[in-house]
Amino acid sequence: LLECSYINNLHPGDTVGAMSFVKTLEETVSGDMESLVIRTVALKNINVVEDLRGVPLPMELFNGPVKRPKDYETICQAECPILSNKIAAVLERRILRQAPRIQSFLL
Repeated sequence: LLECSYINNLHPGDTVGAMSFVKTLEETVSGDMESLVIRTVALKNINVVEDLRGVPLPMELFNGPVKRPKDYETICQAECPILSNKIAAVLERRILRQAPRIQSFLL
């Protein structure tokens, strides 16, 4: 976990969904592993698939540094009101995974 910010409180009975964005993808020196930085936005009491289908999302939620709660609310109110008071947390993490193998086929 690189960064985390809690934006709005959760209460018993709240449902939580999430949407993630891959910010960076880098190969390691050996080429066997990849490093991904992923930003995840946790949303409360909203069906991510149904309620956000076709809704343009502000890229500020996924790019740049993790901001203060007030900053996220300002972005949502101005650019995506359906997300206003719905963001529970924003976190950024680094994941290492095995790089896909690309094999050359020679005849």
